[in-house]
Amino acid sequence: MYSFVDQPVDQLAAGSRFILERMRDWLATLPRAADPAETQDSPFPRLAMRPVLEDFHGLMLELDREGRLASSFGKPGQAWITGMEAVLLALWSDAMADRGERVRGVLHLLLVEPAIERAMVRLARVASRLVGLRIAPTGIRSSGERRSEHLRDAR
Repeated sequence: MYSFVDQPVDQLAAGSRFILERMRDWLATLPRAADPAETQDSPFPRLAMRPVLEDFHGLMLELDREGRLASSFGKPGQAWITGMEAVLLALWSDAMADRGERVRGVLHLLLVEPAIERAMVRLARVASRLVGLRIAPTGIRSSGERRSEHLRDAR
């Protein structure tokens, strides 16, 4: 988690940036819509992810019902990662690295008992689909990724 706190969003690997932007979009849409999954201009359908949109929406609802997200989440386009975003990005990275006990431990801090297993299942399904699309939320970009991006930008 600490590797994410107060980091610039542009340092995130592509999958982590994708999931951070989706979480921010979801929370920004929530006050205006009964169902953010249906109203946000989501890239999920464009990426053939409509089947996991329900899981993503369900996971976000579980987290939001605890009242811990909205007040500590960045707005869409914000350049820096907040503390709660860092926790959730670490959660996604741990899910990708098959660290189930760590995921469960963090979810125990965020959710009441009946929601933990549902959240784990939803998180795993979304993460699995992201792996298949090669946009898995894996954390901060490696120096090799930054270097190749810098070279690509210089061309």
